[in-house]
Amino acid sequence: MKFSILTCSYNNRDGVVSSIEAVRDQRTEDLEIEHIVIDGGRCRHYDDLDL
Repeated sequence: MKFSILTCSYNNRDGVVSSIEAVRDQRTEDLEIEHIVIDGGRCRHYDDLDL
C-alpha cells in the first residue's frame, strides 16, 4: 500500500522535524510512504538536517 503525506509549514523547523520523524516511525515492510514537505519560508532553514 502506498500513501502520500503532505506537510506544509512556514518557518517551523522544529514542527517539520517532528513531523518527518513521526512519519518515518510509521514505516513498515508493506507500506510505502511518500512524504512531501513544503515550507513557504527560508530555503536554507533545513540545510543542516541529517535525517
